[in-house]
Amino acid sequence: MGRVHSSHSARLIVVGGHTRAVGKTSTIEHILRARRGERWTAVKISAHRHAHADGSAPRVEEATEASPLTQTGRYLEAGASRALLCRTPDTRLPETAALLQRLLAGGHRVIVESNRIVSLVHADVVLFLVAPALDDWKLSSGACLTRADALVSTGRSALVAAALAARGAGVDNRPVFRMDGDRRVHGLDAWLDARLARARGTARAHTAMRVGAHPAASAVPHYEW
Repeated sequence: MGRVHSSHSARLIVVGGHTRAVGKTSTIEHILRARRGERWTAVKISAHRHAHADGSAPRVEEATEASPLTQTGRYLEAGASRALLCRTPDTRLPETAALLQRLLAGGHRVIVESNRIVSLVHADVVLFLVAPALDDWKLSSGACLTRADALVSTGRSALVAAALAARGAGVDNRPVFRMDGDRRVHGLDAWLDARLARARGTARAHTAMRVGAHPAASAVPHYEW
């Protein structure tokens, strides 16, 4: 299956990070709070503790109540119109990418918490969380870092640069946004507004040049959720 393309009326943001507890969910909460009323669907893609050894199909659970106790509940509290948990083993990631495709084709704005999905989607924006004090770097973080448009961290920019350099990577002129103790990401909102506006303009121009660029409904893999 090819990568998922977002339509000119939809948005796709991917938020990843190098390990657990670096602020990925908090960053998504920040974005959702700044965009209340825009009806974003927030999706958490998880393999941790939920991977299926037998390679069975992904399990999709939709949160029904806002709650600070779960990631999807936190999405709803922050203003998401829907919140989904996709428990997906690596071998079945294309099916979760197909779910995102269906959401985008339906005009949803979608924000996804995942490293692994970046290889299967064309996101309008990819954000990558870095905690310089944490040495654990997941294998899945490399591809997400490479594709990241901007970095978010609780550490100073110099520490972020040093942490990346230790792993043969660099900031590469990408902005680094600082998350404060209240989990607010300073400067992110205005930058994100500009990136999404640019993506919308590019997509509209692309659609105008290629009539029928989006797949017919019959070409979208069927996925029950």
